[in-house]
Amino acid sequence: MILDHVLLSLHNLCTRPARAGLTVLGVVVGVAAVVALVSIGQGMQRSVHEQFRAIGYNTVVVTPGGALGGGEFDGQTIGALAERFGQLSEGRGVGWTPLGGGTTRRPTASPLEQIRSLPEVARAGVIRTETSFVRSAGMAGLGVLYVSGVSGGIFGDFPGYFPGFAIAEGRGFEPGDVFALLLGADVAADLGAPLGSTVWIEDQEFTVVGLLDRTTAGGVGISFGNLNLGLFVPIEAMAYLYGSPDRITLGLVEAQPGEDVERVAQTVRTVFAHSGIPVTAVSTKELSARITAAMGDMQTTLTAIAAVALLVGGIGVMNTMYTSVLERTRHIGIMKAVGAKDRQVLGLFLVESGLLGLLGGAVGVAVGALMSGVTAQAVGTTLGSAGDLSSVVETFFPRLEAWLILGALAASFVLGSLAGALPALRAARLRPVEALRHV
Repeated sequence: MILDHVLLSLHNLCTRPARAGLTVLGVVVGVAAVVALVSIGQGMQRSVHEQFRAIGYNTVVVTPGGALGGGEFDGQTIGALAERFGQLSEGRGVGWTPLGGGTTRRPTASPLEQIRSLPEVARAGVIRTETSFVRSAGMAGLGVLYVSGVSGGIFGDFPGYFPGFAIAEGRGFEPGDVFALLLGADVAADLGAPLGSTVWIEDQEFTVVGLLDRTTAGGVGISFGNLNLGLFVPIEAMAYLYGSPDRITLGLVEAQPGEDVERVAQTVRTVFAHSGIPVTAVSTKELSARITAAMGDMQTTLTAIAAVALLVGGIGVMNTMYTSVLERTRHIGIMKAVGAKDRQVLGLFLVESGLLGLLGGAVGVAVGALMSGVTAQAVGTTLGSAGDLSSVVETFFPRLEAWLILGALAASFVLGSLAGALPALRAARLRPVEALRHV
């Protein structure tokens, strides 16, 4: 019986291809929009998880101030940069006092060492990034670049934070290094600074001890960024250049296996608080959950908007089925006159409307997959041109999973059937005599 309904419904649809095509098109638009948005959203969430998994879910991220990602920036920063630029242009060094004389700003005891000594902590490291004036013999003029001071061993302890980190020439930092410099491939070329050359940061001489291998991997979120543009110095050098030895841009603390990461985060906050340094310490697991929840809310909102188009498609199916019932009233009367029951007439029109929805859903899934692929490629091209986001290109792609495909097909079939329910009921309730009188 069901097969008969399907065959008869397909025949009826084929006799009116233009109307059926336009009806299906309305469903296609809605299904394609929903499938594309959901698959892209799932891909973005997966990319976020990959980024945090690289760092490690047992890691605590420490940032200065009371808000995650908040740096120490105030209205004086631009003015201070302008003043320093003027002094450097006049040949007067700023921000550094020679180690051998004057008032030397030596690093004081750091909370980092206290954190490293905690039994529940496996390893810890800090990064301090400053906007610095940089010059070299191989580059004309004065460059304004980000320089990052890193604590000892951080490259090996947290490789996920520095994706693609590899030294092509020279060496890494060694104990006792202060005015040593590691350069990324691109910035080394821009500065014209080969291995062993001298680079001046805030008029302090630094010796290039290592050049990083060129990498296509880049960081995003809590990862470092484009290593090809990185300038790294020991964290001690930042205290000599800028003072405030306890200032950090970001800290990474890895908990011992089996330890409660949230408790470790609380301990880290306490250590910094006792040193008079307000920080935010959040586990990567919590960060991932926050970002995923925010992305999920955004995806839900966009999907709800796209579902409006699907609803419009359902209304189109209902309109088509009402028209079909009116056109086939006499046909319905003949069917009932020869013994067709109400449920059989009802089933016929429900199957027909369901097929309209299913056909629109199938085409919509294909179009949605194509749309998500094109969108991912466009996003990849855009992010790929921004070197510090290139790792997203490697981990971001739409996730067209089986549950999404089957769900879209089932939803479109159910939507079509529901849209055709009222017209089908009207057809089933027609009296044979009245239907046969219809011309």
